[in-house]
Amino acid sequence: MKNLLILLMLIIITSCSVNKQLDHAKPLWFNAQVDGFIVSCAEAENPDEYLARLAAKNIAFQTYSITINKYLNSYVAENCITPGDETIQAELDKVFNHFTNYLMNVADVQMEMGEVFVTPIRGKGKRCYVQLKIEQKYLHEEFVEFLKTSDLYMNLKLKAVLKECFKDIQKG
Repeated sequence: MKNLLILLMLIIITSCSVNKQLDHAKPLWFNAQVDGFIVSCAEAENPDEYLARLAAKNIAFQTYSITINKYLNSYVAENCITPGDETIQAELDKVFNHFTNYLMNVADVQMEMGEVFVTPIRGKGKRCYVQLKIEQKYLHEEFVEFLKTSDLYMNLKLKAVLKECFKDIQKG
């Protein structure tokens, strides 16, 4: 009888532990990289499912511009400029900030709302996970179009660097 009681207590403790872990489990696609896409993920909790979804989407959009900015910076750094050129880097930061503002506020962006996953949280409502994706090729094309139409002042050295960096896209 004593062994049965101990076994029952272990089962209860284990089930509580598993349920607690499930409360914090994220979907497998959360923060996963998708080849050819720039991805931003976010999560939010709220007693109301609609508000949880809305909050997660808002957070994802806020972090998306940072993600795009970082992607463009790393793309240009890897493919176009020599490390340590602070003059070019400062100008690039300015250009990328203007571009991400344009992209998020003005352009008709072809962005995919990835999977939306909602999990109940005991006593707290719902937790929502959102994934936003934008194709890298599309982002490059939009950036080239932005460079062509923008009245943003850039020094000639930077224009030459960006023109060389994105020349394959400009031909297409």
